[in-house]
Amino acid sequence: ASALGLILLERGARPGVGEPSGGSPERMSWDAMMRHLAPDPRLQLGVALRELGIATAMIDISDGLSTDLSHVLDESGVGAIIRGSSVPIARCVESLAASANLDSLELALHGGEEYELLFTARPERKADIEELANKVGTAITTIGEVVTGRGIQLEREGKLEQMLARGFEHRIW
Repeated sequence: ASALGLILLERGARPGVGEPSGGSPERMSWDAMMRHLAPDPRLQLGVALRELGIATAMIDISDGLSTDLSHVLDESGVGAIIRGSSVPIARCVESLAASANLDSLELALHGGEEYELLFTARPERKADIEELANKVGTAITTIGEVVTGRGIQLEREGKLEQMLARGFEHRIW
């Protein structure tokens, strides 16, 4: 949603005064722009994941899911399979992406500034994760699995394809 919000802002859109109602295009645009302008980092969830020892690795998605996942995988010496159909896509993105000539899954995989948490956990901690999600009131979605090897594979429509990190890359000068 934040990536879409940035695109809308770059194209000249501006959030109006007051929050639009319902599911109108104006409301969807407002939601996307506000996700970019006023992010809501998952601080409580991150602290709880650490304190409960659930996360085996964790990063916030500020540079794009593909790029931030690549950082985790590179540091851990493993690969991952991401199920495209499982990647959460904000309602505003689903509503507006096609009319803005954008692919909603591509935005979700490579757009940044989301400040959602990406973490890995052992499968036997599933019940603990579900309990924590209910406790903190934040949806937690399994989007894939860590595998031996290197790189990211995207499962889309039953086929695996290599996925390159295409989010923001910091440069050292």
